Amino acid sequence: MIENIFGIDKDESAIQVAIFSIYLTILSEMEPPDISTFKFPNLLGTNFFCFDFFDEDAEYNHILSCKKIDFIIGNPPWGSDEPEPMFITYMNKRKIKEGNVPIKIDIGNKEIAQGFLLRSSDFSTDNTKCALIVTSKVLYNLQSADFRKYFLHNYIIERVFELAPVRRDVFADKKAIAPACVLFFNYAKGKETDNATIEHITLKPSRFFFMFKIFSINYHDFQDIKQKKLKENDWLWKVLVYGSYLDFNFINRLNSELEMISDILKNENLIFQQGLKRKDGNKQIMVPKLKGKPFLDTKKKQLRPFLINESVQDWDSDSVGYIFKNDEMEYDELFKPFSLLITGGSTPDFISYAAINHFERVFTSSVRAIKIKKESQLGILYSMNTLLCSSLFAYYAIYLCSSVGIERDETQDEEIKSMWYLELPNIIDKAKKIENHEKEKIDIKTKAIHEISVKEQCDSIVIPQLKLSDLEKSLIDYANEVVIPIQQKQNTDLWLFHYIKKDEDILQQYASLFIDRFSESFNSIGKRFVAEIWYSEQIIGMFFKVIPVTDFKKKIVLKNTNCEENTFISKIIELGHSEITDKLFIQNDIRGFEEDFFYIFKPNERRLWHKGIGYLDLYEFLDAIMRRTEAGL
Repeated sequence: MIENIFGIDKDESAIQVAIFSIYLTILSEMEPPDISTFKFPNLLGTNFFCFDFFDEDAEYNHILSCKKIDFIIGNPPWGSDEPEPMFITYMNKRKIKEGNVPIKIDIGNKEIAQGFLLRSSDFSTDNTKCALIVTSKVLYNLQSADFRKYFLHNYIIERVFELAPVRRDVFADKKAIAPACVLFFNYAKGKETDNATIEHITLKPSRFFFMFKIFSINYHDFQDIKQKKLKENDWLWKVLVYGSYLDFNFINRLNSELEMISDILKNENLIFQQGLKRKDGNKQIMVPKLKGKPFLDTKKKQLRPFLINESVQDWDSDSVGYIFKNDEMEYDELFKPFSLLITGGSTPDFISYAAINHFERVFTSSVRAIKIKKESQLGILYSMNTLLCSSLFAYYAIYLCSSVGIERDETQDEEIKSMWYLELPNIIDKAKKIENHEKEKIDIKTKAIHEISVKEQCDSIVIPQLKLSDLEKSLIDYANEVVIPIQQKQNTDLWLFHYIKKDEDILQQYASLFIDRFSESFNSIGKRFVAEIWYSEQIIGMFFKVIPVTDFKKKIVLKNTNCEENTFISKIIELGHSEITDKLFIQNDIRGFEEDFFYIFKPNERRLWHKGIGYLDLYEFLDAIMRRTEAGL
């Protein structure tokens, strides 16, 4: 044992607890007669060291340098407070040591966990495997983009186990909701890292957890990605958490074909600026002349999608305010119309709290303003407002915004600027109807008014202009109708985890994807492609068959399972789950090929048969068929 286990921590109590745990483990493996004569080895100072992990002069550096370390595991501290001296010294020395390399070391947001990831290389051989639990923000924060570039270039990532979507469920202490992930990696030692394949696994809420407090990982929550793709597309990190390669392709199309809000800000010479700061800072000035102006208080939810409530108070100059200098306008001009006001937060369904400011109002830095310089630009603001309150923005937020669905459901300034933009026709008249509709919600409490949400109204304007394929529509719908509600726990009755009734359209829509794709090929050779659905309340199976035209009756046949088939289905359910621990299971789809048909079995769970998942299954079957064909099977 003394040749196999080593530990470092600057907290002496943590070292003592670790040593005590080792002693208990030793005792648990011994027979009672041997315990009375057993002498515990002295581990303090020989195997466990009470030093700072970044102290390169400490004794443990020499001891460990003589060892061939097989595994490095740990849960380093998280935080972005002022870094400690040892950490700063180590990072500075390492930068000097590495010299003029193409990609230089960079620590984002002073996050010490990033330093632990890099320091592991000092104890690594060619075969050392590392696994560290770090804050998920390492993978998504805008400030850590340069760190990720360095890490991807110098380390080979084998696996990412992302826990952020269940951050409120993993820990018994509900206050401990910081997002976590486990990174499995090894130091590349100068080897090429582009072609390394990363297995990305996301642990998400499931019906098993809500019912039995057991986590399960679904088939589609396992994804393989080449490290090169993440080097080329830093935003792909976030897509991997909730999306798929189909979303990656869709987002690439939108990125290449649409402008961004930042393009419009530049081309139209618009102002993008936060409101008043409540404390001092560089390049700020006091703004006492705003005293008495109407104050927009976001803490009282006065800013909503397409609606700004009338202010109930005025700005009090006794409450000191500051604003960043802007050479293009006088500071008080920011609060005059017309501008689009946007908060950092989002609604429960991830659209923006954004509305046009038609009157003079003071607001704090919790609000960003996009201000026009002439009234003829008003259509631009309304186009932005409509986009930011649509399902397209909710899709953008959950898949591309660094904090949304990870920690706090907020968007940063740069993420608002990076949102896709397109000019919407006749938008002023259409958007004013939405504004009036939202005002009526305040003035007239009728059911009919409440049935139409802002998102639905904006979608009726935005979606037709995007010229989306059926696949792309299903991806937006899946994000808005499945991913976001589950993540936000909006369905208190777990509707998305409920079983599908046999007369619902969802199974027909799923099967039709396969029929539409394969029918034409088989029709041309005198055969028919059909789907047979085996239905039960526990599990659903679909058999996709090629039959003679003489046997054809219907494209889709739905049948209930009999007793014999129910026994078979029970076996399928058993095969579809594998145990990792007593609290973690993998929920697999059962898929296979026979000579004239292929099949898929999945639990009867509404979210698993959504059309967006259907496209994923279809393309995976197409890929498998192509590989079988190439192999001559």
